[in-house]
Amino acid sequence: MKSCCAIDCIYASVSHLFREPDILPPIGASDHKVVLCRLSVMTMRKPKPRHIQFRSGESNEKAMVAFDLKNHDWNPLFMANSCDQQTSLLHNTIKGILDKHMPARTALRYPEAKPSITESMKDTIRRHQVPFGKSNTPMFNILRNKVNRMHIKLRSNYYRNRTKTTNDKNWYQLDHQITPWRGQQ
Repeated sequence: MKSCCAIDCIYASVSHLFREPDILPPIGASDHKVVLCRLSVMTMRKPKPRHIQFRSGESNEKAMVAFDLKNHDWNPLFMANSCDQQTSLLHNTIKGILDKHMPARTALRYPEAKPSITESMKDTIRRHQVPFGKSNTPMFNILRNKVNRMHIKLRSNYYRNRTKTTNDKNWYQLDHQITPWRGQQ
């Protein structure tokens, strides 16, 4: 039996995260002892989702808001005595019209979620899962194609909006986020 020879070595660049290894008896008929290394810290917790508020912004809803804003009686705004009254009246009018046609909704945004995925995309994904469960193949295929087209369009819009920057440093950092590092081949 070997008395003081190490068969395997353990290398770690973050050694402060590990406890001292425990030496355990051999397993079965082996003549080697077992070395058990354990982390000294708790496992990383998943980041908590945050609540965000948004308005859906469908084209029909936008048209209804524009229609109401166009046909609203703005005379009380011009008759207000002070700038504070005008600001308050304008804010309340616009907020009231928006709440009527595009009510604010609350959703959970997970930090690991893709930023290009919107609530309407999530709703479409949920809708496309129903025919799959009911074995309705034609409807599933239609909704699957819609999800794929929507994902391509949303991702394209997201990166197009992200690249509209004039700061060279930000552009360089964004370029390396979008494209893989040249040495990773």
